[in-house]
Amino acid sequence: MFGMGLPEILLIMALALIVIGPKKLPELAKSLGSMLGEFKRAATELKGAIDIDSELTEVKKDFDNINNDFKKAAEADTKAQTDSEESKHKTTDSGQPDDLYKPENKDHESAQNNDNLKGTEKNA
Repeated sequence: MFGMGLPEILLIMALALIVIGPKKLPELAKSLGSMLGEFKRAATELKGAIDIDSELTEVKKDFDNINNDFKKAAEADTKAQTDSEESKHKTTDSGQPDDLYKPENKDHESAQNNDNLKGTEKNA
């Protein structure tokens, strides 16, 4: 205790008894005890507030990391959609969209083959 031993504490108590008097000493001790209790409660409350603040800071960092991950995922999704749309509207060297040169389905190819066969039968 601050380098004070039992002899020093007894000396301070004896001086307080002489200076303050035996009638007011219990009142003073009660007041000092209640002030010390209040100080301890305030210190505990402050320590709790600091602990809560540090925990909230950690939670905020976690939420910021999650938010950044979501932003990156959204940007990647947007980029993938943009790339997909660009590939749909890709043009050939002549400036015409590729879609015009690709048959929509196999029936279209079959119809062209049938037209070609009809043309060769007429020639024969």
